[in-house]
Amino acid sequence: MLLHCFILVLLAHPAVDDLPAGWIKHDFADAGFSVTMPQPKRQSFDDKGPDDKPVHIQMYRGKVAETTYVVSVSTFSLSYITQPVKVILDNARNGSVARSAGKVVSEKDIVLGQVTGRETVVHVAGAGYVRSRIFVFNQRQYAVMIASPQQAELDNTDARRFLESFKPRLIKKTGMK
Repeated sequence: MLLHCFILVLLAHPAVDDLPAGWIKHDFADAGFSVTMPQPKRQSFDDKGPDDKPVHIQMYRGKVAETTYVVSVSTFSLSYITQPVKVILDNARNGSVARSAGKVVSEKDIVLGQVTGRETVVHVAGAGYVRSRIFVFNQRQYAVMIASPQQAELDNTDARRFLESFKPRLIKKTGMK
């Protein structure tokens, strides 16, 4: 009887085996998103934004073989983040290309629910490719990125699982700085 109940419980729950080894569904409610990715290491640091004002960046980075999966959350000054979204997306692309000395391979506007964004693929000579999706919501910039030496790795099953699992979570503005 106990074995029968155990089997019924297993059948009633969705299979966790759908995810590759080491992948986990994460809910970073305080950061405003959820995502499925390899177990990430969390890093926080401060930098200067395009407006020369402080920006706080939180990065969540997981790696499998030679492919790196990253979600970054950037909290810019209010005067910067309230600009038109197109300006912020252009600055994100231009900054990424300049920092990496890369070249844009492709770019398109995208929509995730009610959040607009942009997807860009950049080739960095000697390093590989980066596919990024940039969104602006919760008065922050979110970047969902995959980096790999091989361009094909940017659109395989794991890459699609990661990109499609990213879900915005709205944070009440009263909690914003």
